[in-house]
Amino acid sequence: MKVAANRVADKVNAHGATEEARLDATHTRIDELALHGVREGAALGLAAMTLQMDEDFTVQPVGFPGDDPADDPDLHDLIDNYEEHANAIAEFTSSDHVLNKLFHD
Repeated sequence: MKVAANRVADKVNAHGATEEARLDATHTRIDELALHGVREGAALGLAAMTLQMDEDFTVQPVGFPGDDPADDPDLHDLIDNYEEHANAIAEFTSSDHVLNKLFHD
């Protein structure tokens, strides 16, 4: 069990003075990694759109219109419509790249 816990802690770069502390820090690191992956995916998606359309999307407003995107009844349909694009980005991106970028930023 200790070996498995250390492998997981090593994979997500969780720090701590003891094995228990490292394992305890793992859940926080996993949350950080998930959010970093979302940011990386969004940036790659916008970069792909920029290359496809030769348009600078950095001049567009950041985020969603309105207060809460969850209030938009079309949000989930839009997300579903972009699934193929998201899969292409995910196929291009390795998990090691995302991990290494996070740990070395």
